[in-house]
Amino acid sequence: MTAVGPKRIPGLRRILDRMRRVARGLPEKPGAAERAKAWRDANPDRVRDYREARRDETNAAVNAKRADPSTLIGAKRAAREAARQDQSCKHCGETDTYRLEFVHRSGERKLANLSDMVIPACYTLSIFKAELAKCDIICASCRRVAAHAKRQAADAARRRKQFGEPTQKTLDEPAQPEQPATTTAVYEPGAE
Repeated sequence: MTAVGPKRIPGLRRILDRMRRVARGLPEKPGAAERAKAWRDANPDRVRDYREARRDETNAAVNAKRADPSTLIGAKRAAREAARQDQSCKHCGETDTYRLEFVHRSGERKLANLSDMVIPACYTLSIFKAELAKCDIICASCRRVAAHAKRQAADAARRRKQFGEPTQKTLDEPAQPEQPATTTAVYEPGAE
């Protein structure tokens, strides 16, 4: 039977000593930060390789969790993709799923954006599916056109409110030249 302990794993003794010092509230050994920085500066390739390996491991774990339908995130993503499959744009009939977006119907009470509901666990799968049922599927192009029309209508309403709504009568009548204002008292020099 081989002994497993601090002597078998390189650097473990140093790590454990540092953890004990931190747990006791003791400061780090003098010069530890400077030594670590000097090592990082002397070994940029090893630091870069370590960071890339950790990033790849983390990304792989996160993507596996997202893709797994047994997890909450995976189940929400699967529900979203299932709702998008075999659907087309409500306005133009576009069928490319990467161009289709979920848009809440006007008049429906919106709990949150669907994209904001995927990750947090506070939104259960049933809540997510209920919010999904409140949406129409529209392609990105039609959504931009609708948003532009909505902004134009809002701008027109703001201008009408600010400057008054022109009536048909004022538009049909020719502009009348303004009459000079009449004064009651006229000043004449020398007539006092």
